[in-house]
Amino acid sequence: MMETEEAQALAPVWMTPKQAMEHLRISKATFYRMVRDGRIIPYALAGTDDKRYRQDELDTLLAPLPKGKGRTK
Repeated sequence: MMETEEAQALAPVWMTPKQAMEHLRISKATFYRMVRDGRIIPYALAGTDDKRYRQDELDTLLAPLPKGKGRTK
């Protein structure tokens, strides 16, 4: 694998707020409540007011439920 391909494979995937909401399958209200609570960390796009979110950090919010905690199987 070439050096640039390796760097791309290790680079974080950045998402817009809309993409992050769709990825997590949550409402806009829930998303921004989680941002306010500090569970989702926004990053500022340099020189703008645009925010981006790291997919790997969002994925840490998705964890399997332990047995007996709402699991059906």
